[in-house]
Amino acid sequence: MDGLALKHGERQHLDPMARHQSETSRESIAIRERFAPFEMHDGDDLREREREAMTSGDLSRRLVDSIVAIAADAILSVDHEQRIIFFNGGAEEIFGWKEADVLGQSLDVLIPLRFRGAHRGHMARFGAEPEKARRMRERTTPIFGLRKNGEEFPAEASIAKVNVDGRTLFHLVLRDVTERRRNETEERLLAEVGRALLDAAMDVDATLRAIAVPLARELADVLVVELSEGNGAPRRVLVVASAKEDAPLAERLRGTIEHEPRGARTVVETPTLVDTMTPAALDRGGASEALQAALLGLGPRAMLLVPIPVHGEHTAFMAWVSRREGRTYGERDLRLAGRVAHLAALALDNVGLHETAQQATAARDEMLAIVAHDLRSPLNNITMVQRLLRQRDLDPARRDELIDVIDRSATRMNRLIGDMLDVVRIEAGKLSLELQRVSPEAILAEEREAHRAAAARASLDIEVAVPEGVPALMADRDRLLQVLDNLIVNAMKFTPKGGRITLGARQEGESVVFTVSDSGSGIPAEDAAHVFDRFWQSRARDQRGIGLGLAIAKAIVDAHGGRISVDSLLGRGTTFSFSLPVEPPSPP
Repeated sequence: MDGLALKHGERQHLDPMARHQSETSRESIAIRERFAPFEMHDGDDLREREREAMTSGDLSRRLVDSIVAIAADAILSVDHEQRIIFFNGGAEEIFGWKEADVLGQSLDVLIPLRFRGAHRGHMARFGAEPEKARRMRERTTPIFGLRKNGEEFPAEASIAKVNVDGRTLFHLVLRDVTERRRNETEERLLAEVGRALLDAAMDVDATLRAIAVPLARELADVLVVELSEGNGAPRRVLVVASAKEDAPLAERLRGTIEHEPRGARTVVETPTLVDTMTPAALDRGGASEALQAALLGLGPRAMLLVPIPVHGEHTAFMAWVSRREGRTYGERDLRLAGRVAHLAALALDNVGLHETAQQATAARDEMLAIVAHDLRSPLNNITMVQRLLRQRDLDPARRDELIDVIDRSATRMNRLIGDMLDVVRIEAGKLSLELQRVSPEAILAEEREAHRAAAARASLDIEVAVPEGVPALMADRDRLLQVLDNLIVNAMKFTPKGGRITLGARQEGESVVFTVSDSGSGIPAEDAAHVFDRFWQSRARDQRGIGLGLAIAKAIVDAHGGRISVDSLLGRGTTFSFSLPVEPPSPP
């Protein structure tokens, strides 16, 4: 409109701003005139007037324009060549483009590259069909849009067509359903992972696969799950590719991780989003050249790395790798990965507890077999000796020897039973201490006398070496004797005839350090870390006993607030050392 009609039929030319203000004023008057009568009528007459007002061409067009402008959905139009000719504010928000930047451009700019050819074909066929419109959710195939930043997103769309001057125009309403699909996907995925973990039946490999396979299908092109031992060395590695053509790259990565001294955990310590993976970034993370090559060989566009807190420590982790254009990761993905990691940690902890229970059951069965064997031996001695003692013409000296055999056998049986009872007390936290002042030199001399006869029978020398000035300490005397007794008996087992056992004590700061050294065969380095474990015995050493003595000794030392350790060289002998505070530690 070039001018505005005045009351007396005159026309006056206005500048654009004045014309816009005049049109706005006239529109306001028109609206008041249309709707003012509604205040005087009600019922059917009022509704009829409302319909007449809404269907008035000019007002209807303006109302539609207002609705389109404020719509959250993307509303756009394209011409017969699929060039964009209309782009509302909702479309700007969803796609990230400004209207001025896309008008006249091909609709392809809003479509992921891999779908563009097929989409052009769909539009051409729809234009040729008699069908006028297709509504949201009538399509069975998924729809994806492409934002200006390259991110793909799922969408729902309606399309209609009109013929103008022999040419077809298309009108589209598109809705970004990212949030809804993500919510649906996450809940479905978590439920699927949860079911798969339950079906894994306490198997480590099945548990890792239950984690990796659904995630690779839904959220990653390649997914890595690694479960490491406490020292960081790989224990289990699973790499799953969502596409068959990526399987060789995934297998190469798996093999590389398995041969890494620390596995793939060199590149992650905390939950991390990695937008770009470069050699420099991997080098800073400590990855070897081989691991760098394997990771970069995937052509990753983005990675998400999340530790799995197994047993309270980050001994496992997973990596989501995106190789696809448009698939990016963000904070929401990190939160989802954290939820999956929590489920994985619970499952792996359960697997660990199951393995521990199985090991405990096996250890119990083995212990019962050893206990039965160890009790049978002295019991057989007692049974045999009592038959000999029934002989009436038995020499008195021989009788005394047999009585000594009974005494030693009974002592051995009593010791075995006492060890088992101590283990029960330790596990129940009921290992009590009765503290008194104890002289290190005196208690070591007492132990030497207690074992002198046994050492003589084994052709061993046992001696005490304590410098002057070692202070007395507060300790449970009987329990201290028990620790020393266990260490001395252990030394006698593994020291050959003609060997020597030395008992010592010295002061170090506020503690007294006791030592039991032997000239025996020594302990292999791989066994030294386990000597204080319950029921543990080295396969390379004599396996007499049930493997409780050193574990009990450690528990008693710990109860005193001390520490125990072992130092050994093969062929050079072994020294057990334990330190006890001179004064008892203050209660917490």
